[in-house]
Amino acid sequence: IIALGVPTTTTGGEMLESGGMVRIVVSCDGKPLELKSDRKLKIQVPANNPADNMLVFSGRFETDTFLGWENAGQQVFQAEWLNTVQSVVQGYEILSKDLGWINCSRFINEPTSQFCVDLPPNFNPENTQVYMVFKDIRSVAVLEVDLATQKFCFPNTPIGFPVRLVTVSKTGDGQYWL
Repeated sequence: IIALGVPTTTTGGEMLESGGMVRIVVSCDGKPLELKSDRKLKIQVPANNPADNMLVFSGRFETDTFLGWENAGQQVFQAEWLNTVQSVVQGYEILSKDLGWINCSRFINEPTSQFCVDLPPNFNPENTQVYMVFKDIRSVAVLEVDLATQKFCFPNTPIGFPVRLVTVSKTGDGQYWL
């Protein structure tokens, strides 16, 4: 999620728990194709313990900048299917009307609070990105700099979840620090 730059937040800043995400690109002779308006693509995402209340979310971008996930208004189904060696696989089945980034997620419906991190001055918005990674669920948020306090913050952090903070910083000599 961090490496691909697609955190689990909606375009409105709400946190999602992801059951899995995929990017589907289809082309012919180098030209991108789209699904016909009356067609859907069936996507199966393996999961050991599929969760309830999952929905389909589409990734929204402006040029190459990820803006967040948008609810596609489609339900995700829990399903079982046979893999290539005829073993039963459990997981999610998505019937998507869209191509591109597709996420099987649900809202984390918990009270929220702002969460901020104060880093040393040499780790600043010009050379550092801070991520909040939730433990035991697939949820990641990008912390933005609060200009008034110079802290990295996320305004809608669900309360009561253990998190791990990950920073990626670029130093002047072209090295990256994790």
